[in-house]
Amino acid sequence: MSSMIILLVGGFTFAAVTAYGFTWLARLVAPQLGFVDRPDGGRKQHAGATPLLGGVAIFAAFLLTLAIFLAWDPHGWLANHSQRLVAMLASGAGFCLLGLWDDRYPLRARDKLLLQILAALPFAYWGHQVEIINVAGLRLELGLWSMIFAVFWLVSCANVVNLIDGLDGLASSIGLIAISALAAMAWTGSVPWSAFVSLAFAGGVAGFLVHNWPPARIFLGDAGSLTIGFMIGAVAIESSTKTTAGFVLAFPLVLLGVPIFDTAMAILRRKLTGRGIGEADRGHIHHRLQERGLTKLQTLLAIVAICTVMAVTCLMTVAAGQDVIALALGVAVISLVVAGRVFGFHEMMLVFRHLELLQVTVATALRELTGRNRTVHLGRAEVVSVEPDWNTMASRLQDGGGLAWEMAGTAGNGQHGAFEKIRAGNTSIQKHQETWQFYSTFVRDDGLRTSFVVVGYQDPQAETNNVDQITSVLEACHHRLPPAGTLHVTDSDDSSLSPPVAGRIGARKPPVNAPRRAA
Repeated sequence: MSSMIILLVGGFTFAAVTAYGFTWLARLVAPQLGFVDRPDGGRKQHAGATPLLGGVAIFAAFLLTLAIFLAWDPHGWLANHSQRLVAMLASGAGFCLLGLWDDRYPLRARDKLLLQILAALPFAYWGHQVEIINVAGLRLELGLWSMIFAVFWLVSCANVVNLIDGLDGLASSIGLIAISALAAMAWTGSVPWSAFVSLAFAGGVAGFLVHNWPPARIFLGDAGSLTIGFMIGAVAIESSTKTTAGFVLAFPLVLLGVPIFDTAMAILRRKLTGRGIGEADRGHIHHRLQERGLTKLQTLLAIVAICTVMAVTCLMTVAAGQDVIALALGVAVISLVVAGRVFGFHEMMLVFRHLELLQVTVATALRELTGRNRTVHLGRAEVVSVEPDWNTMASRLQDGGGLAWEMAGTAGNGQHGAFEKIRAGNTSIQKHQETWQFYSTFVRDDGLRTSFVVVGYQDPQAETNNVDQITSVLEACHHRLPPAGTLHVTDSDDSSLSPPVAGRIGARKPPVNAPRRAA
């Protein structure tokens, strides 16, 4: 047992020292090769041009460590799993080269995603096959979907780490915590070769982090952040080799809880504000903390503390075999972050406002549907008097915000006041209410001219005054009236309408050339 511990510690230490030296060399070489990140005055606000080859230094140190310990491997850890190791290195190299190219010649999001899928294929095919997923007691057998899940998982892990890489030392610190925790999980799960690989890569990240600690003298670049994310996903899969329950998804989800939540909020925020998902902004967790007055170092330490809590939670629940507790505690930590307005509160308010808007939209649509049904009923009603389903019309006008209305008609013989019908709803218009007045005249083929006045109030939550719907109701009422020669009715339910309508419509003579619909 002691020799195994020495091997693990030796691998970590050798990788850390080697990565420190390689990173120092990368700082000198990167500017000459054009791999520098220059501030743009917007999203990139670092002091000056900064080298970008940190990810290459980490991966080179990792490869050298494996090569040396493969030659001296008393326990056969690496030799006995050569196929999986080669698959992991092939995919890791693919992610590193892809990120390196993107650092020098930026790729479109679609092309970048496609190349990430291609880079994940070697490990998804030759690595440990995830046949069963277990999360919170739910057991899902993947079958033919095993390889598809592996690709999705690896690409997702790579991108959540890549998206959070916006602060000195942040992505490398999160990667170091997550991979070290996975190494401990692999060791306790009797997967020593995965524990050794994890610690070797963690050592490389630790050696680089010395140069990347605020103020950073070199950046990971996409070559580093994508590779770190891939290695987290790959090691999480390999660490489940001896797990009879299959791939227990809860533990790596909790380990990556902060970058996953940050990515989810970024996607949500950009969609709700009408921007593209791939469009960069300054709404990530590290931006929010700095806006609250924290320095870069204080922001980094705060996020590292949250990630450390998540990692300790994972390790404690792994020992007890309780992934449900891990998920519950992870959700509780994220909830405290949101409730404390540390991060995510703005996005949650956006969600609530959009839900309120959706509720208003649905309610308005239902009212419109009800109104149209009533209008159809009104239009099809068999009319034998001047009251063509007056209650239906009144109800529909109230739905449109009407407070009072009146109707008057002139027969084709030119005699005004042939019929008059006044109906008032709630005529007590409050002074603080914004009111509107709608006037419309319709002329029928038999010479019947019907005029309407509707007075209503403006609903602050309504998008429109439902003018089209009100017009359709009035038109349906007009066309269903009996023949003009039979109309000799004067019927008044109220003597007058409240201001701003003064007097009776019967006292008004509509224009001779009034349009069919005028408002």
